Amino acid sequence: MQFEFVNSRSAVAFMESPFSKTFHNRLSTTIEQNLTPKSIEESFPRTDWEFIIKNQSPECIEFRDWISNAFYEVMPVERLSGVPAWEASSYMGQIKLVKCWGSVYNKENYAENHNHLPFTHSFVYYLKVPEGSSPLEMEGTTFFVRENLCIFFPAHINHSVPVNKSDGRVIIAGNFNWVLS
Repeated sequence: MQFEFVNSRSAVAFMESPFSKTFHNRLSTTIEQNLTPKSIEESFPRTDWEFIIKNQSPECIEFRDWISNAFYEVMPVERLSGVPAWEASSYMGQIKLVKCWGSVYNKENYAENHNHLPFTHSFVYYLKVPEGSSPLEMEGTTFFVRENLCIFFPAHINHSVPVNKSDGRVIIAGNFNWVLS
C-alpha cells in the first residue's frame, strides 16, 4: 500500500488486490452484461449505481467483502474522524459502502471533471486496462493505472478520465459514507 498527496492536502491511497485474471474476467463479463441502456448513450456505459452492492453473484459478493475490508485497512476510522475507533463507533456509526457500480470505457469514452460529494470517500478499481487506456487525473496529478489496482480518495477531490483510446477498459467505482447504527 502506498499514499500520495494531491494538492499537498488530500491523501490518495493505492492498493493491489488479491484477485486473479479469471476472477477479473468473470466480474468484467457480469458488468458488461448489465450496463444500463441509457448509459450506453452517455460518455461511458455503466451499470446501475448500486449494481455491485445488490448483485448476488459470487464475484460481486467477494469484491464487496474485499473492498470494505481494504477500505478499513487504508482508512481506519480514527484517521477519518480524528477520534479513537472505539469512541467513534459508539456515536458516529460506521462508514459503509453505499454506492458501487461498474463502468466500461471504449474508444472515445471519457469522464468529465467531477467529485463524489456528499459521500466521504470514493474508490476506483481497475479490472481491465488494455493498452491505450486513459489515466486517472486528480486535481493536476495524473495517475497511470494498471489492472488489479485500487485507488482510494476523499470524495471531494475533483477527478476525470481523458478520452480513452482503446476498447474494454473496465472499472468498478464506489462511494463510502457514514451510516448511523
